[in-house]
Amino acid sequence: TKPPLRLSYTQAFAEHLDVDAGSSEETIAAALVARRIEVPEKIDRRGLLDLALGTAIIPGLPRDRLIYIYDFPADQAALARLKESDPAVAARFEVFANGIELANGFAELTDAREQRARFEAERLVQMRHGGTPPPIDEALLAALAHGLPECAGVAVGVDRLVAVAAG
Repeated sequence: TKPPLRLSYTQAFAEHLDVDAGSSEETIAAALVARRIEVPEKIDRRGLLDLALGTAIIPGLPRDRLIYIYDFPADQAALARLKESDPAVAARFEVFANGIELANGFAELTDAREQRARFEAERLVQMRHGGTPPPIDEALLAALAHGLPECAGVAVGVDRLVAVAAG
C-alpha cells in the first residue's frame, strides 16, 4: 500500500479547491458554485468550510491511501486547543479512507473561560442565522474550571472502519 498522505487544511483547500481557506466567504462560495456545488443562501463561515471540505475537497482526495488533514483553522476548533506556535490553527486532525472520515482527533481545550467564550460565540452565530442554539454545557465548563489535565483524544468510527475494510 502507498504511504499516507498528510495535508494541512490550508494545503487541502489550495490543492483541491484552488482557494485559500482563509479567503472571504464570497470567494469560497464562488469556488464551490464554479464546481456546480449548491451553496445555501443562509450559511455561516463554519458551515461553508464544512460544505467545501465535504463536497469539493474530500471527494477529490486519492482513494488508494489514508489521508490525514491537520491544522484546522481556529474557527473550526470546536473543543480543540489552539496551537501555541500558531493561534490561528487548532490542534485537530481528521483521517479519511476511500472518501470516508474514519477518525477525528484533537488536543482538548482545558481553559473554561475560553470554552465559554467559544460556546457564546457559537450561540450568536446560530441565532444570527435563524437557528436555535443548544444550551451552554455548564457541566463541562464546571469540570474545566475544576481542572482538567492536558489531554487529547481521537474518536474512531468502528462502523466506518468495517465499511472501508469490507470494500
